[in-house]
Amino acid sequence: MKKILLSVFVAVALLTVTVSALAQVDVSTATLRGTVTDPDGAVIAGATVTVKNPGRGLSRVVKSGSDGTYQLPLLQPGIYEVEIEAAGFSKEVIANVELNVGQSVIYDIRLRLGAVTSVVDVIADAPLIQVEQTQQANTINQAQVENLPNIGRNFAQSVFTLPGVSSSDATRSQQPGFTGFGTTGFSIGGSNGRNNLSTIDGGENEYGTGQYRVLPSIDSIQEFQVNRNAFAAEFGFTVGSTVNVVTKSGGNQFHGSGYIYFRDEHTEASNFFNRFLPSPGGTGGYQKAFSQNLYPGGTLGGPLIKNKLFFFTSYEFTKLDQAGFNFLLNSAGALGINGTSITGLAQQSYFNQLASSGNPFLAGFAAALKPALVPQNNANLLKMLTRNDGAFNTATRAHTWLTRVDYQPNSNNSLTFRFELQRSLAGAQSFPDGSGLTTRDYSILTNWARTLSASVVNQVRVQVVPFNRADQVPNGDNGTFLSISELNGAGYGGAGTGFGFGHSNLLPYLAHQRRFQFEDNLSWTRGRHNFKFGVSYRPADYNVEDDLYRGGQFDFASGLIPLIALAPGAVQAQLVPFNLAHGFPATGPPVTNLSGPEAFVLGIPDFYHGGFGNFAWHGWAHYFGSFAQDSWKISPRFTVDFGGRFDLDAEPSPLGHHSYFSPRLGFAWDPWGDHKTVIRAGAGIFEGPIDVLIPSYGALLNASGQYINQVLSILASPFSAVQPTTIYGFGLASGKLPFGHLTAADLNLLGVATGPGNPNRVVFSIDPNYRNPYSVQASLSIQRELAHNISLEVGYNMYHGVHLQMPHDTSVKATGVVDPFIGPLYAPIDPTVFQQTTYSSIGSSIYHGLTASLTKRFSNHLQFQANYTFSKTLDNTIDFASFQNWFRPDRLNQFRAISVFDFPHVFVANAVYATPFKASEGNFLSRAFADVTIAPILTMRRAFHSPSRFRACATGRILTTSSPRRTRQGATRGEDIRIIIWTCACRRPCMFSRSES
Repeated sequence: MKKILLSVFVAVALLTVTVSALAQVDVSTATLRGTVTDPDGAVIAGATVTVKNPGRGLSRVVKSGSDGTYQLPLLQPGIYEVEIEAAGFSKEVIANVELNVGQSVIYDIRLRLGAVTSVVDVIADAPLIQVEQTQQANTINQAQVENLPNIGRNFAQSVFTLPGVSSSDATRSQQPGFTGFGTTGFSIGGSNGRNNLSTIDGGENEYGTGQYRVLPSIDSIQEFQVNRNAFAAEFGFTVGSTVNVVTKSGGNQFHGSGYIYFRDEHTEASNFFNRFLPSPGGTGGYQKAFSQNLYPGGTLGGPLIKNKLFFFTSYEFTKLDQAGFNFLLNSAGALGINGTSITGLAQQSYFNQLASSGNPFLAGFAAALKPALVPQNNANLLKMLTRNDGAFNTATRAHTWLTRVDYQPNSNNSLTFRFELQRSLAGAQSFPDGSGLTTRDYSILTNWARTLSASVVNQVRVQVVPFNRADQVPNGDNGTFLSISELNGAGYGGAGTGFGFGHSNLLPYLAHQRRFQFEDNLSWTRGRHNFKFGVSYRPADYNVEDDLYRGGQFDFASGLIPLIALAPGAVQAQLVPFNLAHGFPATGPPVTNLSGPEAFVLGIPDFYHGGFGNFAWHGWAHYFGSFAQDSWKISPRFTVDFGGRFDLDAEPSPLGHHSYFSPRLGFAWDPWGDHKTVIRAGAGIFEGPIDVLIPSYGALLNASGQYINQVLSILASPFSAVQPTTIYGFGLASGKLPFGHLTAADLNLLGVATGPGNPNRVVFSIDPNYRNPYSVQASLSIQRELAHNISLEVGYNMYHGVHLQMPHDTSVKATGVVDPFIGPLYAPIDPTVFQQTTYSSIGSSIYHGLTASLTKRFSNHLQFQANYTFSKTLDNTIDFASFQNWFRPDRLNQFRAISVFDFPHVFVANAVYATPFKASEGNFLSRAFADVTIAPILTMRRAFHSPSRFRACATGRILTTSSPRRTRQGATRGEDIRIIIWTCACRRPCMFSRSES
């Protein structure tokens, strides 16, 4: 608690030193505000300010207050025209005022003396520096959304072009111990990628697991804002950042576009794994594996009722095909002693020595055993190898449809209706023992903004997700899952160290949910204060079925069984002296131990894992949030934003209810009052809901007997009353294995209990004191306009994560014995429990980052941004999966170290350049390059940590973990790898536009 209070004190202390610019506004709209004065600088009360959207014929009118200020909130992002008029002054018109999502743009107007009928056209750019913004935020504008390279057609890829952002998937792709549950893919503040809340037109885009529920088509997005640090109290339900996406809308003209994006193996760089494929025509060169990415789609928008009712719709089809190759038949592992694997060659040499030893016992043993060491000769294995061998396709098919309707019956009311549908089949493997993920999502969103008076505006938002599902299912039931090492496949280009046959041990996994969002926000302007209040209720109905080990699993590992174990006693008596005489261990050369395929043929699994009972879990979550905030313009040069949130989380069982208060504070200071320099700072506490993975797994895998009861039998373990070899032999004898399944009755017949409390069980639990995660954030920056349309911002960001999820092993205790080579030894607390993973909220992290951003606003056909981030992240947790259990459970404090998500140096630059040529003008070259846009991205990062693996022995078991990090115990982190990524897109749009008569 002292550390938390200290963090808050430091954050608030930062606020007393400096400031920030541009007040935070709304998740899907913008605000225009300013002050109207006369030529002498005196304020003008009662001036009429009219804002018009030329493309839609819509207008809003407001009068300046007694202090000359005006404000128009809840404006849709876009291009506007502003008119200001007052008695005794000329009317001024400002054209091409661009408003972006989440911005509060300030236009201070100095009217000229003159007749009311005279009009002065003002040519003025929007202020480059947002002098009332207190949070660290960036906008990805429409030019960037449409033109920056985006190979995967995923809007979140553009987030990587911003300062303070790194990849959370880079570490995951290198580390097999990570959970298969996806994240947002990017890390802000050193997070694992699960703390980046997204909204689309204000509707939450959340799965409950830190993964985005839907990915709208790039061509349906107008722009989006990324709030990275110290944002206002209005934004809750997140521990990290918020990404607010705004979709396109229609106007008074019909606009449409059609496109096809195509890429295959001939238009992309070679993949590392291509070297494992045979060369074409025996030329010796690497063959590129087949791949094909196709994205056809289109958009259409226009008026239904001119100046009143508009529509926009988009559709995109995704067709991705990625070749893979399973090297199974005639592979080194399948050929065994006749193959060229390390094990096979060693066995050949050893058997030759036995055959030439002159000892008939040894020669006979080698001759009798050798046929069994050619696994491919086994009929069962041959059948499995044959059905899965060779080239296969990993296919993705997706349909994404979005339709939006905007209606403005009058200047005081504005309504938006949006329907979204996304259906996909992802990662579908074409071989019989593969699997695929099917997803479905439907959502309906309604926004209603109503101007109640000149100073009060209310906004109501409702979103309903009546159906969402994500079903990972196997292609078919091909028998019990058999994991066999030394058989490569199911990976791009044949990458892998083992293969799984039969019905997957982790599937089906069916996640279905319904989500709802009801909220109301009220904005009230009074003098120098802009108050905002709001409430939000977001219930979610979760249904999860996880058929974990339901079909059973037998594992056949390499290197565990020595050949001498297969010999009769009389032969063993001859083998021991032979081995010793030849300088081998008594059991023979370890390299000749059985391979995985050989162990399968001989029926020697190293473990059996089964699941029985109830595999379905259901839970309701009720998330309620409320906030109050004020943006107080203390002086024309100094703005303070302060507020707080009160949230109540009623988490699904077995978690409970928690309430919390989150204060926010920020300020922006324009020290010289010229709108060219701003010092901004902010701090606050950001608390969020608990990932639904915690209560779902904490329930499904607990020891209550209400859900899944796991059975585990390990070869030669004193805690396994019935050995896996006995279980497997029974299955073979009964004809149920390997192409069928053992039932609970079969195991009970063998004396293996399948109910609650069975020996050698694996259970999960949740700490009864589990708390909601939160972060303490603070930021400080200074931004300066260096030249016309060019600015530089240098800033500092801090994130301190508290109550982060940490799985840890609670099934063992320290014995007090320290092995000089291994370290502390452990003993089971309950001998009948093999492993107990407890989810606790005891993890923490700290991130310090310095950022520098050079930005050029679009002008003279060019815009660019270059960002450099220097940062350091320390933490003691990775993710929620039990694969990340630390290997010394009584010394969890020792694992606070450099994070696996630490990228100390990241540089990224992007640009959008539009050629100045017109298709109807100039010579042939001018016309050829007319309307062409070139948009490159350059990314450089350093200190990527490659995987490391640590182990510690316990009495009767091995505790393992996968963690590429340096610990206080002196373990070494992985090698630093420098990454440079260069991508560029060239785009020439083909679209149509027609005015409605």
